[in-house]
Amino acid sequence: MTEDRGSLGVRRPRPDDRVGRVGRPALTRRATEDDWETWREIRLRSLLDSPDAFGSTYDRELAFTEADWRGRLHQGPRVLVSVDGCAVALGGGFPVPEGLMVFGMWTDPAHRGHGHATAVLDVVVGWARERDLPVELHVNLANPGARAAYEHYGFVASGELEPLRPGSDQQIERMWLPGESKWSRYNDAQLTREPRDLCRRALAAAGPGAGRLAVDLGCGAGVETRALLDAGWRVLAVDSEPTTPARLARTLGGRESLEVRVEEFATVRLPAADLVHSAFALPFLPRAAFPHLWGRVAGALRPGGWLAVDLVGDRDSWAADDGVTTMSRDEVDRLLAGWEAVEIAEEELDGRTFSGTEKHWHVFHVLARRSG
Repeated sequence: MTEDRGSLGVRRPRPDDRVGRVGRPALTRRATEDDWETWREIRLRSLLDSPDAFGSTYDRELAFTEADWRGRLHQGPRVLVSVDGCAVALGGGFPVPEGLMVFGMWTDPAHRGHGHATAVLDVVVGWARERDLPVELHVNLANPGARAAYEHYGFVASGELEPLRPGSDQQIERMWLPGESKWSRYNDAQLTREPRDLCRRALAAAGPGAGRLAVDLGCGAGVETRALLDAGWRVLAVDSEPTTPARLARTLGGRESLEVRVEEFATVRLPAADLVHSAFALPFLPRAAFPHLWGRVAGALRPGGWLAVDLVGDRDSWAADDGVTTMSRDEVDRLLAGWEAVEIAEEELDGRTFSGTEKHWHVFHVLARRSG
């Protein structure tokens, strides 16, 4: 292994030292006090490479003693990523009154684009979630690439600005990570399942998308969104869960035929479409609000358009919940008056919710077509 330590003692991998490393398996782990020399080396390297990314400076931290470095490794999670034994990325977090502040995120330029920053964030955010701590960070306005990466992960810009450091004319913005809701946990758990039967039957009935527009209302984990895209549909995926855009960006990538919106169902705006799919989502509104949503869904479908929705029956355990619209079979039939009801499959069974609570399920799986 060849080394170039430079005049200031910071190890810089030579160009030939990096060849063959990119793409090799990476090891991501929590740093301990015994890693202080490795942490010092890559931290100083990051300050030299990207001085405007950090509130601290190379000269300040070059003067740190061994005790200083060891002490810093006790102040919250510190994460290292190594390839072939060489540290190539780092990051961490330190407690603040508002929660946990992410800091020190940096990846060696020769190793960027391989998900190392995401791996670091996963460990740091996981540490905070275990302690029910909110997560935030600062990003330089002059670094749109870093901002985009944080937004891709799920961070949201606050609009709150401050100087990079005292006397600096550069501005940094605070970003925060939305808390993990029960729906976020539920959606994460759904990522590996197959598309639901109702979606598959709708796709079979409607035929190839051929560029037509489908709306996936309450898209959740995006499993059915993917099925629609793969069948040739353009898709508008709508969900009220704030983490949806970041989740779908990670799982589906940047597809030109996909648009993702975060909107509440009570006020959602829908374009003209040839298919509307909504799995276990439409009923999660109070009964008084449901007719308005149903009217927007019906109004969005073009003549001959397809509707695939799950409705909750009146014998379901959720019938006692004022925030859920339930209905009898007669009410379902009246709701579909004027439609071509291709299939109304009624399902009733005892089971459990995602959280493990015992529940009686009563569901109508509806496949219908708008007349015309």
